[in-house]
Amino acid sequence: MEKHSTNGSLFDDIHSNLKIEWEGDGARVPDNETTASAREMWQRSKTHENAMRLAKALCFQLRYRECLTFCESLLELYPSDYALMRRLGVLNFKLLRFDTSKYYLKKCLAKTDERLYILYMLGTASYFACEYESAKQYFAECFPLCEENGEMYVAALFWDICCNMKTSNLGDVSAGLLRNYKRDCGHHTGYDLFVRLAMGELKEADAARLLENDTELNKTCFYYGMSVYFKNNANKSHEYLIKALAFTDWFGGYAYIAAYTDFQRLKGK
Repeated sequence: MEKHSTNGSLFDDIHSNLKIEWEGDGARVPDNETTASAREMWQRSKTHENAMRLAKALCFQLRYRECLTFCESLLELYPSDYALMRRLGVLNFKLLRFDTSKYYLKKCLAKTDERLYILYMLGTASYFACEYESAKQYFAECFPLCEENGEMYVAALFWDICCNMKTSNLGDVSAGLLRNYKRDCGHHTGYDLFVRLAMGELKEADAARLLENDTELNKTCFYYGMSVYFKNNANKSHEYLIKALAFTDWFGGYAYIAAYTDFQRLKGK
């Protein structure tokens, strides 16, 4: 039986890992029940619906490499299909192939009713590639689209602040963006705590106390933000970066990807 209790149903308990997906090291993860069923349906009837079902099942197991190979094999059948372009954009993003990810995501922009999500992914992909000014432009397009969506607003604000910290300082943050933030962050408490600390509303010790019983995902977000916040204190920045990287199950999350790419650059890779 499949279980989803340990991670809030964001991925299956039978899942891939960082070494397999990013380093190509390790044995293939076996199909869970859902993936096995989806694979059987695809083999029995190669329809678009069955293809997307199998791709979704593989992603829920974090099997990004396998899913990318499968989705690329579908391009000849569905060369301009939105669902396939979106999936390829996300998969390349999760596999740290940011230029390729942006290529597919830009194809999606012209034909989507979920413009906010695509712009947000383009912004974060640009951030991970150290293209901070480009990232800020994408986030600037996000804000008017999510003024009533606190979860997305605080997420975009988090990355916008990180862009400013990477390139200069908090003085570049628009006061209007902060005024429009209604503090309804939903499950994005890691982003929220960092934004409040960066704006001087919280002290580091208070934020750490509030985060103590939160999820590993939210801790990863907060710790990564703090690694950027302390960019001029190498020891403190490195300490927070290592704390963010400790939660390896969340290697496909935005903040973990940011921490990993920053760490690799520090190592000179």
